[in-house]
Amino acid sequence: GVAMALDLMMRDQFKDISLDSLMQRAWQVHGKTEQPYSADDLRDVLAQVTSDEEFAEAFFARFVSGREIPDFGKLLDKAGFILRHANEGAASAGPVSLGFVGEAAIIQNNTIVGTPLYEAGLDRGDQVIAIDRLKIRNQEQWDAALERYKPGDVATIHYKQREILRSSPLTFSTDDTLELVTYESEEQQLSHSQQAFRTRWLGPDSEE
Repeated sequence: GVAMALDLMMRDQFKDISLDSLMQRAWQVHGKTEQPYSADDLRDVLAQVTSDEEFAEAFFARFVSGREIPDFGKLLDKAGFILRHANEGAASAGPVSLGFVGEAAIIQNNTIVGTPLYEAGLDRGDQVIAIDRLKIRNQEQWDAALERYKPGDVATIHYKQREILRSSPLTFSTDDTLELVTYESEEQQLSHSQQAFRTRWLGPDSEE
């Protein structure tokens, strides 16, 4: 994600410069010569290919050393793409993959810190039995259960953990799933600058 953001920023702010330019220069300086490199070395290479020390310093300080997240929506808009929430206003229990064996709905992945399932005490290997009175035996029942709630609602999730039946309050969050669509698919007019940027970035086939 950070690499894509850098590529888009370079294409936007510098003529005929992209992430490819950075990688080629890094290969010449460090790869071909088999010289070890650090993040500071890559920052220096970025400064060289852009001839802009301030840009390189700011990018690494904000997005590599720091914790700032690039504005992907703004960056992708330059190529005529819209980044948006796929399920606006929908409730979520957090990213989860469920495996269904018979009547068992088993969590396949580690739950993420801060998400509803994690806060409710569930983790990988736990078997979800029901949300309130809604039994969970397949993906359709899981999806239908979530559709009954709004972000901020609290339900009781019933589950089996290490062969022990447990129940915990589950506070739903907002579904933060994102999707990327083109201007054209939303019947928005693509500007000449957006089309040109998209073509330079993705190639001539992107015009179709």
